[in-house]
Amino acid sequence: MALSKKAFEVGDFEVASIVTDKYVYEYGYDDILAEVRLWSKEFSGEFSLYLADKLFYCASLVFDGYTVVSFEVPKEEMMELGFHNLRAELVKEGLTSFKIRDFEVADTIPPEIIIVGIKNGNYYNYPVIPEVEIFDFNFEASLTLLNGNKFISGSTVSEEAEYQLYVSAWDTSKNIAQKDIYFVIDQTPPILTLPFDDDSYFNYTFTFSAGIVEPHRDLSQENVNVVFNDETIATASINEALILENEGTYQINVQAIDLAGNHSQLNRTLTLDFTPPVIEIVGVENESYYNHDLTIQANIIELYRESANEVLIINYQTYPFNTEIILTQEDDYLLLASAIDKAGNPAKIIFLSFKTPPIIKIEGFTSGRYYNQDVEIFATVIDNNRDYESEVLIIDGAIASFDSYYVVSREGEHTVSARVQDLASNTAN
Repeated sequence: MALSKKAFEVGDFEVASIVTDKYVYEYGYDDILAEVRLWSKEFSGEFSLYLADKLFYCASLVFDGYTVVSFEVPKEEMMELGFHNLRAELVKEGLTSFKIRDFEVADTIPPEIIIVGIKNGNYYNYPVIPEVEIFDFNFEASLTLLNGNKFISGSTVSEEAEYQLYVSAWDTSKNIAQKDIYFVIDQTPPILTLPFDDDSYFNYTFTFSAGIVEPHRDLSQENVNVVFNDETIATASINEALILENEGTYQINVQAIDLAGNHSQLNRTLTLDFTPPVIEIVGVENESYYNHDLTIQANIIELYRESANEVLIINYQTYPFNTEIILTQEDDYLLLASAIDKAGNPAKIIFLSFKTPPIIKIEGFTSGRYYNQDVEIFATVIDNNRDYESEVLIIDGAIASFDSYYVVSREGEHTVSARVQDLASNTAN
């Protein structure tokens, strides 16, 4: 049975409560919801909502008991910071029940700083363009510094260096946000070193380590490889000692990639040679005498020859190794041969002395021939060290002298004999 107007009391229906989302502002004004709880017995009437005395919601409701009405608060109204009031009314048969809730819209969220183009802790081997974006509904001001100097967002940073980008922003409610980003621009590849030149030679067990000059090393990207006889026999890190002991040629490869991605590689070879050269002399013997032209050859047996350290001298004249040398001049000879290979191993030095004996030369006739005229005889000795006192020349039984002319005019057989000995006791007949 419907109640008469007089019989109806305001207490029979009322706005029980108004609930608003306390995180309205923090949610960025999207879907700002509120709820009104209503109570009544067999209510049938009007329900209205006012924000700052401005109607923004109205509906006819029918309910019995408790009910809840959900609604969105107007964004355009909530954008303003400060105090607001929300009024809810139930009206039935001229009677009104209302409830007012006062609330404050406050900005408690600091600005959002977004930096693109760089990342904290990253290394770059190319120029970068940091861009700074700041989001806030009540933005007031910001400060951007690069290594302590003011920086304009979107500017190119290309110089090699370590950088600290600092951004500070604040809004009208004095909420402050700060962001620091450390980054590095490094476009220089690592400098790799080895304590020997390419194609080096050593005649001892060799210990070495590779070195590096690089301010931004990535140890996981550094290695040293040793290849011997086409096989990798050792792998080490830079600055780690390596020992090479066996004779032969080694290939050393050093690689490094720094934190910025710059790559370097160093390749060198070295040879260990503990065996000295062997010098072989062909064609003459030491302390020997020869009465004919000599063909001599000095050979070097060595894998790693160093021609600059090879010496072959015969009587103060230099000759090449592994080449035939012909000596035709009568003389006393001294041969010197020495060699040092690329690893510094010296060959055994060879000294040889050899000589040619005196040569008796007789002109004017040929032994065994017949002549029908006078014969003029001339005899001489070819030797650099003649011993004149030991020289004997006999013509027809009479003693004669070398280097003089004798005329034989008597008919008949004639004989000439000679015997000489030089100062080195070499003899000729």
